[in-house]
Parts: sequence; C-alpha cells; structure tokens
Amino acid sequence: MRNRSRARRASAIATAVTTVAGFGLLIAQPAYSAGQTRPRAGAASDPTPSPTLTKPALTRAVITGVSPATGPIEGGTPVVLTGQNFRTVDATYPGSVTFGGVPASMFVVTSDTRIVAMVPPGTAGNVAVNVVNILGTNTGAATFGYRTTLAAEIDDTTAAATGGSRVLATVATGSAGSTAAAFAALKVTAKVGDLSTEAAWKDAEHVWITVPKSARTGAVPIRLVQNGYAGPASTGTVTYLPEISRNSPAIIGTAGGSEVTITGAGFLSVDPSDADAVMFGDVPATFFEVVSATQIVAGAPPGAAGPARVKITTAAGVSPDSDAAKVGYRGELSVVATDQFVRAGGGSHVLTIAGGTLGASAAEFAAEQIKVRVTGVKNPLTPVWVDATRLRVDLPSRMSGTMDLRIVRGSLDGPAATLNVVPVITAMSVTSDALAGGKTVKITVAGAGVATGFTFGSAAATCTASGATNFLCTVPSAAQAGPVVVSFTAGSGTASRFTPAAMFSYTDLD
Repeated sequence: MRNRSRARRASAIATAVTTVAGFGLLIAQPAYSAGQTRPRAGAASDPTPSPTLTKPALTRAVITGVSPATGPIEGGTPVVLTGQNFRTVDATYPGSVTFGGVPASMFVVTSDTRIVAMVPPGTAGNVAVNVVNILGTNTGAATFGYRTTLAAEIDDTTAAATGGSRVLATVATGSAGSTAAAFAALKVTAKVGDLSTEAAWKDAEHVWITVPKSARTGAVPIRLVQNGYAGPASTGTVTYLPEISRNSPAIIGTAGGSEVTITGAGFLSVDPSDADAVMFGDVPATFFEVVSATQIVAGAPPGAAGPARVKITTAAGVSPDSDAAKVGYRGELSVVATDQFVRAGGGSHVLTIAGGTLGASAAEFAAEQIKVRVTGVKNPLTPVWVDATRLRVDLPSRMSGTMDLRIVRGSLDGPAATLNVVPVITAMSVTSDALAGGKTVKITVAGAGVATGFTFGSAAATCTASGATNFLCTVPSAAQAGPVVVSFTAGSGTASRFTPAAMFSYTDLD
C-alpha cells in the first residue's frame, strides 16, 4: 500500500530541473494544473506529509530586501530576497513566491534568510513581492519594478575601429524624453556590439550614439541600455573597418627593406595567412606580424619616390585612405663634398645637399624629418631649412683632419660625405683701423697648429705667437678704405678659409 501511495505521489510531480543563473542550484517543482491550490500537510487526499515542509514557524515570513529591485518586463531577472523565516516556505509550491500575484518562474530557498527567485514576465510598473509560508503571506512591504526597454534602429553605416564617430539612432519603442534633462534622468547608455558607450539626447525620438574603439572589425547591431537593461538589437548595423592612425617611420627608402610599425585599431581581425592583408600602395608587404589589436609590424617593399598609401584589409573591408595612413618613399640625400669644408672649431655651417629636394618651405622641410649625423657623435643634429638644396647646421668642434657627415631622412641614412677640416680665424680684438694702420690686434685661430703668413687683404702683417691659438699682429697700412679678409697659412701648409670673424675694415676717417 505504501509503495502504491509513493507511486501516486511521483506521478503527480513533473520534475523541472532548472539552474538559477549564477547560483548553480537545482530545484524540483511540481506541475500543478491551472487553479490548483497548494496541498496542506496531512490533508485527507494525501496522508503522506510533503517531504519539503518543516515544522511550522511561529511567525510568518518577513521580506526585508529585494535585489535587484528592477528589471525588464520580459522577466528572467534573478533576484535575491532577504528576510526571515524562509525555511517554512514550501519549495514544491510555485505560488510560494509571487511578483504582483504571478508565481516566480522558479525559486530556491537557500537559507532561513535568503531566497533566490527568477522574476516572471510582467507589465511596466511596481508590483508587490510576496512570500507565503505555512502560516500565510509575509509581513513587510517589498516591491519589484518592471521597466520597459528602449528599442532603437539605425541605418547601416561604417565606422573606423579607432572609434569616436557618432551614429544617429531612432527610438523605436519608448521615448528618449522631451528634454536633455529628462533624458539624463532615464540613465540611458548604449552598446555597439558588446562594447558599452555613451548616448546623447537629440530629441524625443533620436539619440546620438558614440562609436567606441574596437579590437576587431565586422558588422554589429546597437542597443539602448536603460538603468542597466539592454533593449533589443537593432536590425541596422555598424560595420567596423580597420583604421591606420600612424606609420613609423613615415619616410622610407625607395629600395624597400624598412621595418614599419603601423598603429591603429581593429587589427585582431587581420588574417595572418592573407599575403595581401597589408599593402604599400599596390604591393604587398614583404612580411607582417599582428602584434596586437592596435599594432602591426610590416616590411616595406621597394617603391617609387613619392607618397604611398598603406592599406589593411580584413573580411569587413579595407582601411580608409588618409594622410596618417601614408608613407613617403624617398631617395637618399647626401652632402655635396666638392668645394665644401668644415671650419675648425665647428659652429654654424651651410651645407649643399644632393639626391633630392629639401622642400619648398620650412614646413615641408620639417615634414621630411631630416637630421645630420656626424661620425663619432652620438646624437644626430637638427638642421634648419635654407632653401630646396641647402640647410644650416651647427657642427661640433674639430681642429684638424676630416669630418664624415650623413643626411638622415626619416629612418633613411644617406651615404657618408667626407669634408676637410680647415683652419680659420675665430676672433679678432680689433676689427678696424685707419689707412695708416699701426694698431695691435689679437687674432684667435683654430685648426692651425703653427700659423704664419698673416695678411690683411693683400698686405702682409707682422705677427708673433701669444699662446697656442692667439697671435699678436700689427695692422699693416692700406691704399684705400673698405673691408678686407684677414688670412693666414697653417703649419700644415693649408690656407685659412673665410669666416665672418676674419673681416677687417680700413677707414679714411680721422
């Protein structure tokens, strides 16, 4: 008889095994027909007590908290009810936990002070949350707020994976509010694909959605999110395209071979097996490696002098053209060695350059990223533009011998030019005298060693050494007034070269 009673009991219960999201708990619920009431322990229809009932509590259940307290009207929100006397709740009866009189989709009593329940579908507004134990409905008011979700639509559009652009969305269900303040009170944000972003009010039916930066490319829908609840996905999509924001170096040699670091976004969607995924103009990179979502390292192929667009291709499309996406192919620049020299003691020098143009303006020159590298000097020197074929640079001091110079453009080193270091006058204590001469002048020289044969123009001067680099000279007479160049011969036999410091003037004024 006992076995037949158990069989009847088992046939009356359809076991629904459900996992409460985030809690990993199993619950078996009886399948009651519509209108069926909860069985009471010890009822005549079933002398077998319910296995889930405990001894009657002395008080009714008390609800002290509902978390979260709001959710979408579609239901499905897992909530935690906190309170007291929950052990006396019949876990086999769906009506033990209700939201606005509607049984929870499922629930489980985890302790005497905690119930986890799945909210059923409902209508917008606040409803009472009730827990019933063997002594009746709970004490203490508890509510749950059903909230409608905003739906939005957009036209299909493309956007750079670097983000920052805006998309206009039309609110399809609900309202964005009649004012910006009303919109702010709604606490609306957005999602583009799975990426959270900002939403800004335009009017009651439209909002601006800022496209966030993406590691990948492809088409994704948008959603409006209100109070943390996401609405349905739009049918229109934002198609992310790869974007290049910088190439380094931006100046490369026509022979190719430079290793270029490409910075941008959306690079995780680049297919490493696609040889044409990274292009310089219409020529594939000699190699490339996707370092991260924002960086690719690629080998530049040979190319003609001039600008070339760097392109990144994914299944979603090709990166757009821009100045930032270009590299400049250039030939090698070099210093013209013929008739050029380095003055001993260094200082400002104007150098003539061959192999290409320095630009038509200082701005174009700056864009070419030109430096001067001196052999034996650690850091390259920064020159200034003079014209399309000449630049000015301050060279380091050197007293004799030669100096090797290279012109660097971007990462491209030109060939070395060897210039002779020549002796010069660096200072004179007196720079003018009467035609009769006679003044004593202290002349400071560089790169001379032993200096002899001082002349003022074509007139020889009498000079004596006064230290390693200084000479005391008597100004010779001159036939006519005007400027002359003071010169000398170094101990090596090399004649000194002109510097502004070597200028001397004769005057016929008393």
